[in-house]
Amino acid sequence: MKSMADYSRQLSLQWMNESRQASIIQSRVLIFGAGGLGVAAVSYLAGAGVGTITLVDHDRIEASNLHRQTIYRVADIGQYKARVAASYVSERNPNCAMSGLTEFLDLQSLHELFEQHDLVLDCTDDKNFSRLLNALCLVTGKSAVFANAVKMEGQLFVLDPEANKPCFNCLWPVEKPLSNSCNQLGVLGPVPGILGSLQALEAIRILAG
Repeated sequence: MKSMADYSRQLSLQWMNESRQASIIQSRVLIFGAGGLGVAAVSYLAGAGVGTITLVDHDRIEASNLHRQTIYRVADIGQYKARVAASYVSERNPNCAMSGLTEFLDLQSLHELFEQHDLVLDCTDDKNFSRLLNALCLVTGKSAVFANAVKMEGQLFVLDPEANKPCFNCLWPVEKPLSNSCNQLGVLGPVPGILGSLQALEAIRILAG
């Protein structure tokens, strides 16, 4: 039996009300990446009451992940990140319909997922994949929150395809050199957590209208 979710502290905020909370509960969020960005974002979104979350990541947990991917344990090493994260979220908020996808997805499958969700979060820290997600957002008319983190810095970008503003590819064109990831340059543990939390904050703002 599902427990009764308590969003009282959130509802106490001046700008929040029952209607906006209902919008969050009825929303469907698609998250790519269950690393340092993704685990922070998914935790706060589930806590905020997002009704449906789909988390996509084909990577498995490694020991080097644990200093920044805070929901994983030593006992989880070797397991799929998306499955462990889905289990964690389901226990934290049983009212959230949470699923973790671990397979590689072709373009048609990605397009179908976009159509089934209201908002996309890119937590992959992979600019080539981000460009693909950007294109799918423009085709499907979905908003997205992008973030990346490396060393002691990060970037956050919100795409609204309905607004007359630059898209991801406008800011990071293909000819612009790509920076190395945290695998090459390293990253301080809290940095992706901060950026992932900011992604969740922007997502809540969008979903609450």
